[in-house]
Amino acid sequence: MKHPLAHKSVGEIALYFIGTIVSLFGTVLTVSLFISGSSSGFDMLIYMIGLSFIFLLCLGLLIWGLMTPSTLIAYDEKGIYIYDYHKKESFVAFSDIVNVEGRPARARYVHAYSFGKMRMITRNGDFSIYFVSELKEVTERIITLKMSAQDDHDRKQEHFVD
Repeated sequence: MKHPLAHKSVGEIALYFIGTIVSLFGTVLTVSLFISGSSSGFDMLIYMIGLSFIFLLCLGLLIWGLMTPSTLIAYDEKGIYIYDYHKKESFVAFSDIVNVEGRPARARYVHAYSFGKMRMITRNGDFSIYFVSELKEVTERIITLKMSAQDDHDRKQEHFVD
């Protein structure tokens, strides 16, 4: 039976939603000032292009986050199941996990949030999992599960040798 291990972060998606709304408001405001003739010139054109780019970037990240399944990682006694935004399932055996790294999202390079990106390095390739809620706890839990599975495997080998 699969047990959920990592869930999608609502906080990260909320930040992208706020960014989308603020950049949309800024884009509409600069376009309306440019069209009305109140402000003109090359600077206003640069602001419009920049805010439009930020709006499209935030909108794209928001849509990507909303398409991501609510359960990102699950596990059972055999290994870990990773779900991507296409709802495709990838299986990784505990013995194939080499390293697990968490990279929390940061605000102005100072405050680290509890959500972020996790990178799982395996013998068969690397997996990047985005929008992970409670990143530190999930990373530690995967390492604990890997060590526990390794201990169980070693105990079975000892019984087999005896």
